[in-house]
Amino acid sequence: MKQKYQSLLETMYLMFKDSSGLDLDMDDYQVMWEALMEKWGIKPPSLWEEFIDDINCTASESYNFFESVFWKYFIITQ
Repeated sequence: MKQKYQSLLETMYLMFKDSSGLDLDMDDYQVMWEALMEKWGIKPPSLWEEFIDDINCTASESYNFFESVFWKYFIITQ
């Protein structure tokens, strides 16, 4: 179970960090991330909008920061 979330974390981070040359906004990321979660059978956290707000900052270019915000919201209960 945790491997699926770890893969989501890494994919979301790479999408966020590596697409800086593209004209994407957080709505674009949100739609792409939601599609991945749906395909991989991962439910968005109950505070999904808050996660989007918290991750939408320059500090998220740091993997450690991105990871800490991710795990704050994606709590694995199983």
